[in-house]
Amino acid sequence: MNTATLFLLSLTVAGSPVEEWPEGYTELDGLLSSHSAQYKKMADYVRKRHSYRIASTNEFPLGNVKDQTGKRGLVIELNPKMPKERRATILIWEMANAYQREAFAEVTRRARSGKIDNHREYGIRMELVEHGSHQLHRDVLVELSRAGIPIAEDFLYFLNPKLKSLETYRIPTAHDYIEAQSKSGHTKHYEKWFYLIREKKPPADF
Repeated sequence: MNTATLFLLSLTVAGSPVEEWPEGYTELDGLLSSHSAQYKKMADYVRKRHSYRIASTNEFPLGNVKDQTGKRGLVIELNPKMPKERRATILIWEMANAYQREAFAEVTRRARSGKIDNHREYGIRMELVEHGSHQLHRDVLVELSRAGIPIAEDFLYFLNPKLKSLETYRIPTAHDYIEAQSKSGHTKHYEKWFYLIREKKPPADF
């Protein structure tokens, strides 16, 4: 898939036509909030509950959400090598994950307490929380589409490279989602966290 393709946006911000997604994270965050009530709701909640900032990372190919070391608040990380429209869709996804931070934290608390006592259960539970981000992500894309923003393939590629339009974007069943995440290696990322949380040894890639 050609990731270099840029498209024109048929929308107006502050009275000026926008020809492409903004380079700056603050401007991108603001643009999404101004054209999607669902995105604004999530961002406002995360800001009030945790506070957040958006930063670049080369550690992850797409994005991530993490706590700020020694500080209050979350860091939503985006890989700067992505084309700008891809950066927009990943920001929506990671904002949805940040919005669900309490659910992720509850799973981790159960792992620390021993209620979750193995890496497989921990990984599946974390994936089930993230499965909820699909609906939030799709809701934002629907609102952007209604605002006149074309939802091209680059908004959908990371979910499924075969998706060509918003109309074909269906929320996967939990079973299918767990299967896909396991095959992709994403669940293993969470399983490794389990050992860090419990201060056990493994990785060495199990």
